[in-house]
Amino acid sequence: RILEAIEKIPRGDIKKLNGKKLDNIYRLRIGKYRVVYQANEENITIVKVDTRGDVYK
Repeated sequence: RILEAIEKIPRGDIKKLNGKKLDNIYRLRIGKYRVVYQANEENITIVKVDTRGDVYK
């Protein structure tokens, strides 16, 4: 389920994260899970995948 959602990133529930050190960092919501990733013009790098309560720690 998570891999399917990652493949559909352009259409997912996405939010840009705010903060000085969070340049080009986004959150993708997949049910109770969150995928935090960094995106640029060429690549998407998965930073962390965890439950909502733990992903931002």
